[in-house]
Amino acid sequence: MKNSQFVFKQFSVRQDKCSMKVGTDGVLLGAMISSEKSPKKILDIGTGTGLLALMMAQKFSSAKITAIDVDAKACLQAKENSMNSPWADRIEVFHTALQNYSSTQQFDCILSNPPFYQNAKKSSDEIRAQSRNEEFLPAKSIFEFAQKSLSFDGDLWLIYPIESLQKLNQYAKDSGLSLKAIHYVRPNILKACHRVIVCYGKSPVSAIETDITCIEILQRHDYSAEYKQLCKVFYLHF
Repeated sequence: MKNSQFVFKQFSVRQDKCSMKVGTDGVLLGAMISSEKSPKKILDIGTGTGLLALMMAQKFSSAKITAIDVDAKACLQAKENSMNSPWADRIEVFHTALQNYSSTQQFDCILSNPPFYQNAKKSSDEIRAQSRNEEFLPAKSIFEFAQKSLSFDGDLWLIYPIESLQKLNQYAKDSGLSLKAIHYVRPNILKACHRVIVCYGKSPVSAIETDITCIEILQRHDYSAEYKQLCKVFYLHF
């Protein structure tokens, strides 16, 4: 993950300008996202390197993706990565905080791999602190934006520590959104689930989709069959 470039099957991600590099959380979120109706307009909040925007461009061939980030260097990096991808004409990157972002568009898919540390030790690097601490991109702000800008049949996809699930569900309820899916994530077969990938929408659901994905079996990089299957269209060596 410390390499300046991360190579996927259909695109590459340079990450020398970003404080937060390509990681398992982002890849897993991008791989997990699905839609009954192929989304036409997608918003990636806190795009960083542009990884999720690129994954969405590969997955949904007719989608236009808007990517935003509060970090100017990250935006330059995301623009560079999108321009060097096969989908440069379908990805737009804007330097802005979500709290300052306004759009007349209704998005069919809103997604974010947000900062989630609570009162984490502040880095001497202000940009790294922004990318790690939830106070700079509160979950509540994401739900409030989705309340206004998510289409009726659209989906809001997020990845958070499992401890945040109750809080997320409350924010969704306050915003008039329904829980559609919970994908629990465990790092290996000996450890408890540590992440949740959740999907919310405005339309009512009759049943909540639920499953568990185990990333590794026992050893580092000894990936489970389910994880390989999920990510095989992206990872170069799967």
